[in-house]
Amino acid sequence: EFDTEEFEVAVVLSVGGTTVRLSAPLQFTHWGATEGAQFDGVGVEERAEVGLLTHNIVVQGDPAAFDPSTGKHTGGQTRLHEPGMSAPRACIDGVEFRYLGDEEVLGRYPLHFHMLDDGSQSYVRNSSVHECFNRWISVHMTDGVTIEDNVGFDTIGHGYYIEDATVTGVTFAHNLGVRVRSVDQGAGLHNDDLPAVFWLVHPDNTVVDNAAAGADAYGFWFDADAFEAQPWTQFARNVAHSNGEIGFMGNKRPAPLPVSVFSDCLAYKNRRYGYWLRSYSNARLVNCDSADNRGGYYLASEGYQTDPLGRDGIGVMTLEDSLV
Repeated sequence: EFDTEEFEVAVVLSVGGTTVRLSAPLQFTHWGATEGAQFDGVGVEERAEVGLLTHNIVVQGDPAAFDPSTGKHTGGQTRLHEPGMSAPRACIDGVEFRYLGDEEVLGRYPLHFHMLDDGSQSYVRNSSVHECFNRWISVHMTDGVTIEDNVGFDTIGHGYYIEDATVTGVTFAHNLGVRVRSVDQGAGLHNDDLPAVFWLVHPDNTVVDNAAAGADAYGFWFDADAFEAQPWTQFARNVAHSNGEIGFMGNKRPAPLPVSVFSDCLAYKNRRYGYWLRSYSNARLVNCDSADNRGGYYLASEGYQTDPLGRDGIGVMTLEDSLV
């Protein structure tokens, strides 16, 4: 629904055929069918996502750890760092991270790739990061990490987080993110008073088949700055719903250069807009559907411009083959 708190944690008792038996009844309504197909034969997929939180390998902090001097939680961290000449390689598959991260402390995250340069042999797959105090997964000055088939649930500040504008070649594929909470204005890191499930900076990264729900602010936030004069490597088949502000948010000038293509995405039940994109350059939204948002699209193209590289042109944004 439109309420960021209408997620539920359930315990599965048994599975038989297509029947799943839970330990207790669910409290909220969760859609389980294609909506509106009777009108156009296609409809909109508003089915509730289901993510697995528990795994046999567990890395955890103390859920009750609290620093009375600061009034903040202190959950600990898992950090991959390159102190010498050889960067560590992380092959993480089927691991549960919980009760981690130091609240509002820079660099103290549940799972942190920190200044490794080349991370192309590292990955995080089929894992969960949940009930944490400062993000889920952070990538900082590390290129090429693969993050796929993971579940992030309930944290403070941005969830899946690219920490700086140098990070390229990262793949976010088929990840679920549910519930990121804001901090007091001005208290957090990098606009954590407006948290996003996915905070994305440099456009030379691949973001496909992900779902972002239940943010106090945004599902996906493109914070691509003006100097990043290139399009997104691939941004496709992502879903943003039930967020407190906007599903897909980009408000930089330009964002980015040259033409960027956002394809096959869906925004629904966001409390403000499905898509808010600003550009001095060119952007195409292809098969990007919007349903049940307060407003579908805010396309802010500011016309004639001189970009940071000294090139003149006209900013153009197009919406193509999309269901509104």
